[in-house]
Formats: sequence, C-alpha cells, structure tokens
Amino acid sequence: MLGRRALVLALFLTVPVPVNSQTPTTDPLNLGFELTGLVARTTPSRWFGGGTGYQAVLDTAVVHSGKRSLRIQPATASLPPNAFGVMSTSIPATGLAGKTVRFRGYIKTDAVEEGYAGLWMRQDAPGRMITLDNMSDRGPRGTTEWQPYDITMKIDSAASTLVIGALHPGRGTAWFDSFSLEIDGKAYEVPPPWTATAAEVAWVKDHAIPIATSDPKAPLDDLRPLGAVVGDARIVSLGEGTHGTSEYFQMKHRLTEFLAREKGFTVFAIEANMPEARRVNDYVLTGRGDPRAALAGMYFWTWNTQEVLDMIEWMRAYNASGKGHIEFWGFDLQTPNVAMDSVRAFVRRADASYSASVDSAYVPIDTVVAAQRAGRSNPAAIGNWLADAARVLSHLEANRDSYARAGRDTMEIAWAIQNARIVYQAAGSMRSGFSRDSSMATNVSWIEAHQPLGTKMALWAHNGHVNRVPNWMGAHLAARYGSAMRVVGFAMGEGEYTATGPRGLSVYPAAAPPAGSLETVFRATGIPRFALDLRDAARSPASAFLGATHDFRSIGAVALDNAFAPARLASQFDVIIYFDHTKASAELAPSFRR
Repeated sequence: MLGRRALVLALFLTVPVPVNSQTPTTDPLNLGFELTGLVARTTPSRWFGGGTGYQAVLDTAVVHSGKRSLRIQPATASLPPNAFGVMSTSIPATGLAGKTVRFRGYIKTDAVEEGYAGLWMRQDAPGRMITLDNMSDRGPRGTTEWQPYDITMKIDSAASTLVIGALHPGRGTAWFDSFSLEIDGKAYEVPPPWTATAAEVAWVKDHAIPIATSDPKAPLDDLRPLGAVVGDARIVSLGEGTHGTSEYFQMKHRLTEFLAREKGFTVFAIEANMPEARRVNDYVLTGRGDPRAALAGMYFWTWNTQEVLDMIEWMRAYNASGKGHIEFWGFDLQTPNVAMDSVRAFVRRADASYSASVDSAYVPIDTVVAAQRAGRSNPAAIGNWLADAARVLSHLEANRDSYARAGRDTMEIAWAIQNARIVYQAAGSMRSGFSRDSSMATNVSWIEAHQPLGTKMALWAHNGHVNRVPNWMGAHLAARYGSAMRVVGFAMGEGEYTATGPRGLSVYPAAAPPAGSLETVFRATGIPRFALDLRDAARSPASAFLGATHDFRSIGAVALDNAFAPARLASQFDVIIYFDHTKASAELAPSFRR
C-alpha cells in the first residue's frame, strides 16, 4: 500500500517524461550528473524536474564520485501538503520484455524527516502506468552517509517506456549520485539513435505541403491543399509544441481564417477559462469593450500576446464585414472565481431562497483557491470543495424546468448550470491532471450542443491536449467525433520560445533536434515550412516510421532542457505543421498572470 505522499507521486508521474538532446559521450544517460543543462545550468542535462515546493539542483561540494551530485531539498520552510521533490529520466522499453532491470544509486541524507529519500522506477504503457516502485517502505530517513540502494523490476511485455529517478518527499536534504542501470546483470548500453533512411526522408519531402509564410496578413492560397485534408470534418484541433512560439500562433490564426472563409467554421475555442472567454467573445461579436483587457482577463500569459490579439482583431473585423460569422470561446476550467460569481448572480435573480446555500458552499472555495495560489495545497479542503460544488450543481440541474417555467431564458439557465459545472470541474482538476482533460472535452461538447446543428469548430490547445493519446482531451473527443475530427500538431527545428524558467518569464532557446528525433527527418528535407498529411503514412514502408515510437519535442509553459518525449505521430495527429526556425511569441504588457 502506498503512503499518501507516495500515492500523490504515483499519480503525478503518470505524465510523459521528456528526454534530453544534450548527452555526454562517456555517460549517455548522465547517470553521474556530470553534464549540466543549457536552459538551467544548475540542473543536470537529460533529467526532468517536477514536484512543488522543492529545489533539485547540482551540488559540487558534496559528491560520491566525480565533480557533481544531485541535491534535493525543500525550497521554503513551509511546504504544501503532499509536496515532494523529484528528478527523472527515461529509456525506451523496446526489447526489454521479460528481462530484469536493476537500478542502483547512492544516497546521502541530512535531517530527513516527515518523509524519506529514495530511488524510483516505473514501467509505462502508452497512456498508463504498469508498475511503480518508489522505495516508500525502505528509503533512508534522518542523517545518513553515502549508501547504495537499488530497485529491481521485471519488464512487462506491454511496457513502452522505463522511467527512473530520484525523489524526496520530506524535510531535510538528500543527495544522489553514481547511478547505474543493469539489464539481466549487464550494464545497460544505450542503443544507437534511430536514423531515418534516405527513402524515409524522401517520402517526407515528396509528401510535404509547402507553406509560404506564417504571416496572417498573407493570402491563404498556400493553405488550399489542406482543405482536402480537412474534408467535411466538423472539429479541427490545432496544437502547439510550445506555449510561446510566434509561428505556431500566427499559423493557427491563418488556419482559423482559412477554416472560417473556406470551410464554414463559425466557432473558435481556446485552452482558456470558459466564462472569462465570454468577455473576448462580446468584443468579437459586438465591438464592445477593450480587447486587450479582455485578453488579459483570461489570466494566462501564454495567450496575452500580440499574435492572439491580432487574431481577435481579425475576428472582430470579419464579423463586422458581414462576410461571415465567428465566435470566440474558451473550454478550460482551472480558475473557478468568475464561474462562482456568475452562479451567485443567477441564483439571486432566479432562486433567491437558495442564495445562502450557494454562499455557504462557495465562500470556503474562495479560501482554498487563495491557498492554492500561494502554494498551500489542502487535499481535505479540495474534497470539501468537490462535494459543495456538486451539491450546487445538482440543485441547479434539478430546478432547470422550474426556472424555465418562471420565465428565465433558456441560455441563461444553461450558462448558470455550466458555470456551476466549471466550479466542480476545477476541484476535480486539482485532484487529478487527467480530470482536466476529460472536463475540457466535456466543455467542448457543451459548446457544440448549444450551437446550430452541424456547427464547425476550431480548437486551440497544446499538442499534448489535442492528441489522441488515451486520457488526454483529444482521445475523449475522438471517441465522440471519430472521423468528423482532424488533429493538427506543430513542430519546430530550432529557435526561441517564450516560457517561465530560471530567468522568469522570458525568451529561451530551443536547441537543434537530437539524433533519433522526428524533427531531424523534417529538417533533412530542407523545406523551411510545410504541412505533412499523416493519415496514409502506415500504407508505405518508407513512411511507417511516422507510426512508430520516436522522440518528439514537447514544451509547455515552462522552459526545458529535457524537451523530447516518445511519440507515435501518425496515431496522435492527422497533420503535422513544421517550422524549421522559430521566434518567441510577443507578450503584451502588463500580463495578468496566475
């Protein structure tokens, strides 16, 4: 049985773990922590850090061997409940089925209490965890000198990835060093990176659809070949390989305009809070309000950019022209405050006797949200939030007909219930990351259900949300829309992007793709910008690699040295749009950040 912290860790670590492009010659996995990162020089290359409230950095003063060790310790005196520090890396499990893997390393501790220090190892199949050992029952506590520890595990036939790492869910300081990995008693040898054949590069080059520019002011003629790919689809999901790349945003602007003008799409929806996005939509439809303020009011710096503002201004001009109609929606649910205010306002108008009950349910939620923003998580309080929000949602749903009989507008009632649902969903997302994706898919379906029959929608979110990997938003939408949906992923060669990192919110470098990555194939074509239809990739031996597992860059809102994770492009996306060189998105100031 896993302890409470160990259980939280197991849930957190079901996300894909990127691998790094920078690897030393003598220690390709950087198991000795001797190679530093490019974005963060104080962290080890090829390793991925996670967890809240902890510092995971290189230490040159306390080592077991070599010049550096990994040190994990709390970053503040007051830790959030269930917090932990963790570093991890991964290797493909290809060819390891049935074999015994031994992961060994040295750990030193100083005053570790209310937890432990440990190694950890996990087997993953696509979209799920198979087995986890995190040493929760035997990790060192207190103050100890360097001692060896190990984890042994037999590899399941379904495993696709093996993840290893160091963790510290407790107080005090832990050091880790001199890691090693054995397969059936022999030192693990990193296989040579996959290299595309000349025929595979030629297939991509022959099937690439050149894109003239990402400039939204340019004519759309170069996008017409994509019209055949879209076909009669009613949902087109537009991804992005980072949350801060200008070309991605501009290209999604162009694609949205193309879908509206050429394919009759009338709804655009973005990975942003649902009720807050209504303010942007009011400007898009009527011209009322300040679009900059409405954009900043969606909270996230990721969308508070010149590129997104330019798209909003185009939407307004398009609606004003009388040549078409497009709406701006959000489908996310991470912040419940505006949703709660909207529910309160509705209940005061339509169900005044229930107002006190709503306040008793929602006032404690305000407190929990404020604590979360301050980095103080309280699982019990989140559980109460979930129960209180469910009670309000159930009341509104049960009284839907009585509100209508009393003369309330149908959409007013529908929005009140949906806002109550968002309050409930926000609590669920704090308990499970995958809950957020299923809720976003539910909200997309809600938007569609409240549009005219046959409405076509363009969605905007990260590659990781729109793809069809199990448990992510795209998989839920694929189950509902099937062949009526197209998914477009985005990739880059190298350049810059906006993200949060060691320099705060800033511009960070995206290094050239490493050997073995899909981007190396795209780069080898010599085409600076192109789209690639993946739907028929499995039919040709020269393109089958697009359906196999290879490294693919994935960066969210946080700058990463470890930016590549295993992906099966042809099963995750219908189209990939590639830019060989990118620049960072242009953030608007001031940015309203969460």
